[in-house]
Amino acid sequence: MLVAEDEESLRGMLALVLEGRGYAALLCADGLEAERALDSDAPIDAVLLDVKMPQRSGPEVIAHLRALPRRAALPVVAMSAFSDEFSAQSLLDAGADAFLPK
Repeated sequence: MLVAEDEESLRGMLALVLEGRGYAALLCADGLEAERALDSDAPIDAVLLDVKMPQRSGPEVIAHLRALPRRAALPVVAMSAFSDEFSAQSLLDAGADAFLPK
């Protein structure tokens, strides 16, 4: 699973939780790093994506992912501290499969 989160402590905590449940976590500190990982041959079966990150935002990364034929169907869970209904719906409209408030 690709985890894109700019906050180091949260990124580490997510990796611990995922790895404790048997998932391999590919960690990215910003949106550009996430796009590079998506462009690579790394095995990725899902994406956990922060919305507000340096370099590229979550919606920009989602658009990039959806434009990649071999990655377009990957499930994407967008995370944000801004969890109002408009933000959640706008992320779903941008191509996220689910929304997780922080």
